[in-house]
Amino acid sequence: MLITFLVLFVISLPILVYHKYCTVLDVWEKPPAFQNPLLRMAYGLMRLLIAWGSVVGIWYFGGVIAGVIAAVIYLLVGTVALRMCYQKQLLKWIPTFEKTIRKEDHLPDDVPLPPALKQQALSLATAAVNRAMKGES
Repeated sequence: MLITFLVLFVISLPILVYHKYCTVLDVWEKPPAFQNPLLRMAYGLMRLLIAWGSVVGIWYFGGVIAGVIAAVIYLLVGTVALRMCYQKQLLKWIPTFEKTIRKEDHLPDDVPLPPALKQQALSLATAAVNRAMKGES
């Protein structure tokens, strides 16, 4: 039985990474399972049952230490995946906001942006990604 729960745990990790990836996507980029509330709830319940059910099974059949290690691995993978996907989305949006700032300030494309304007582009990109994570457009 322990092997079954270990396999379920390994299967739950790519599902977790996909979930974190979809979390930071903009509303129009999200897959259909995240746009329909019923499908999103079903997906979330399935994801939680597979992930935490496998952690509980590992704890039950492998011991407390194995269960804690599995839970820590799951939480670390989720944290790292969210940070990577968040940074990827920031890198996607920063050039768009830099281009907008250049257009508003009438700066040529070959001149590097001053640090203050780069910081403004970063803060605008951060706000855009944060709105996407909240489900706002």
